[in-house]
Amino acid sequence: MEANKNNNVGVNHHHHHKEEEDDDELLKIRISSHPLYERLVENHLNCLKEGYCSALSKLKEAMEEPQQQTIAFINGMHSQLRDLARPTHLSPDVFLQETERNNSKYVD
Repeated sequence: MEANKNNNVGVNHHHHHKEEEDDDELLKIRISSHPLYERLVENHLNCLKEGYCSALSKLKEAMEEPQQQTIAFINGMHSQLRDLARPTHLSPDVFLQETERNNSKYVD
């Protein structure tokens, strides 16, 4: 009798599982035959595409940011080096005249 009881439980479980599968299939058929189903799928796919493109854009920005910072740093360094390498506005003669004038203050 115990074996018969276990057998019935297995049959009931199998029968219940089959009913769920049938209900799922019926639901899928009803949804896919709805007049707005194609629109739903199209909007869903567009949403996925947009989300994917948005994620790629954010990734691109994250990858470009350090490069832009590096370029800005290098450009700043280049500008400072160029300023340091420029000849002064005073020509050597003017510089000597300024030095002589300053030295003469101490001689008097």
